[in-house]
Amino acid sequence: MCVVYDRDGARGEACAMLASSPAYIELPAKRCPRWVLPNRGGASLFEAVPNVDGIAAIARLGWSVLRSRSVAGCSDRPTTSRSN
Repeated sequence: MCVVYDRDGARGEACAMLASSPAYIELPAKRCPRWVLPNRGGASLFEAVPNVDGIAAIARLGWSVLRSRSVAGCSDRPTTSRSN
């Protein structure tokens, strides 16, 4: 799974093979990201949907640096991460 995230004020990307649940992806940055878009482009077998606060942060802080391909897998229904 790949994620797009706020890497110290710039657009960052990180990918990892997820084999278990819960799974973690290390996000190289000096501070915690202000926003994270999971499952870049909806290409993973995992569905990861941010909660309402996460979606708001993506829209408010990250939207300008995202590409349309990155948000192809976005959903408007807040849930928790789960595998398909």
